[in-house]
Amino acid sequence: ARLCTYRRSMFPSWGTRWAGSLGERGPSWCGLDVCFQAMFAACEHTACPHSPPRGRQWESVCLALHEGFRRQRLPNDIGCKVLMQACAGGEQWEAAAHVLGEMLVFLMEPDIKSCVSPLLTVCEQLDLVDREVLLLSRLPVGEGPRGLKVAGAAAANAAALRWLEQGHTHLAAETLSEATARGHINKASELLWTACGAATQGRPAAFWPRVKRVPWNAPYSKELNTLRYVLLHARAGSPTSVCRMLERYGSDVLGTSSSWLKVTGNTKASVLTASVCGAPSQHGVLEIGTYCGYSAVKMAVAVPRVRIVTLEYDPMHVIIARNVLILAQKAHEVEVWTGHSRDLIPRLADRRPARGPVVGAVFMDQRGSRYSDDFEALLRHGLLVAGSVVVADNVLKPGAPTFLWHTHTSGSVWSHIVELPEFAMPSDDWMSVSVCTGPCEDGISTLPMLPGLAAGVPEKLALMSRDSDWMRDRAVLPGSVTFKEWSAFALQMKRRFAEVGISRSAGVKPHAPAHRHCQHQDEKK
Repeated sequence: ARLCTYRRSMFPSWGTRWAGSLGERGPSWCGLDVCFQAMFAACEHTACPHSPPRGRQWESVCLALHEGFRRQRLPNDIGCKVLMQACAGGEQWEAAAHVLGEMLVFLMEPDIKSCVSPLLTVCEQLDLVDREVLLLSRLPVGEGPRGLKVAGAAAANAAALRWLEQGHTHLAAETLSEATARGHINKASELLWTACGAATQGRPAAFWPRVKRVPWNAPYSKELNTLRYVLLHARAGSPTSVCRMLERYGSDVLGTSSSWLKVTGNTKASVLTASVCGAPSQHGVLEIGTYCGYSAVKMAVAVPRVRIVTLEYDPMHVIIARNVLILAQKAHEVEVWTGHSRDLIPRLADRRPARGPVVGAVFMDQRGSRYSDDFEALLRHGLLVAGSVVVADNVLKPGAPTFLWHTHTSGSVWSHIVELPEFAMPSDDWMSVSVCTGPCEDGISTLPMLPGLAAGVPEKLALMSRDSDWMRDRAVLPGSVTFKEWSAFALQMKRRFAEVGISRSAGVKPHAPAHRHCQHQDEKK
């Protein structure tokens, strides 16, 4: 497959030969995984304008794939990932849906992030809502009937929301009706029915089945159970109630089992909203790392009538976040984009108004090793304005050493490091609040590129960055990192940061969880 890709890039005519070979051998060419991968790489070339008509080659590959499934000669995960990326590049949506269907029929579990996310990214950016809804309906959600009930209703709501955003209320109502017939309905579905307006023939009564907890060993069990808890206990249409239930589940339910819900709760939320409120109000807000949608709801409440775009790579997290936004009635103020930040930030630049930035505030809550690259991309595309605020979470644990070094050594960025308690965990953490102070031309920031990217960083910080990534990868598995280990890691990172001259500049005292001292009168207000 790599040789095919290399030849394709060096000699375009090789793609035609590969496509011809597919047309001749298609269904019988199913022997080895490497053959599958070579076929898929060849199909990727059929998106080239110099290649022959694509229909026959894609049909041959689908037949070969079906034959391989029938004979239990299954392509491995890498082969399926290559095929999905080829489908996205060649806009072969029917082929992608066919592959997903075959994998589900033969009990293969496609990786949601690597297989489905590229397809959803292209569909969203090209406004191919019908293809997007088809992919959502084929999404492998949960494990067993419990996970399917929770995630199936959430996926149906996400699909209906996309139809509503495009103004197709009758299609949204049809999507909800089909989901209701399968028993995939929750409290957020009622709000979507109301938004459909007159197109609500066959609307069910206000009834939401009480779904049991998703087993802990099922995929996305923590996130799906979080959504289930919020849907059961939060008051529909109240952002305060929705955020409070998210905090309560993270602290009172997950916290007692030494499991961490990675949201910017309690004291961290206060720092985030204060920073966003201090940003230039005439520009939008960008969040990188949506997760469950908690911080997006918080920012939507703090800066109403401001455009908020939030990026999330994992399609399941996108679905959960959209349901949280629907329940808080903030879905019309927040756009959730599916995809990787390196692909979506340039798209954000393409959609900005003429000669003007679109981002006055940025909240980074993704992988810490991506902070510097994404900040650099925002500067390179001219998306920031002088005075733009960049807030970065978890820069101490798991950590973002490279980003802190860049902002600490740059003369065009004023940076402030705040030490505060981690949400629902007995450990300290840092949040970085940076303000772009460089010159601007016609309102667009002309900040120079961060000096550390070209000159490199000290060896100690490079080693810290590798340790941060190792700790972050280890924490992906449930219960693999205890609270005690997190606290010890945070203390170790503090000492190592101090050795290179980086330390906190302010501290925030902890306070009781919001749900324990928030009265009913405050919520009504």
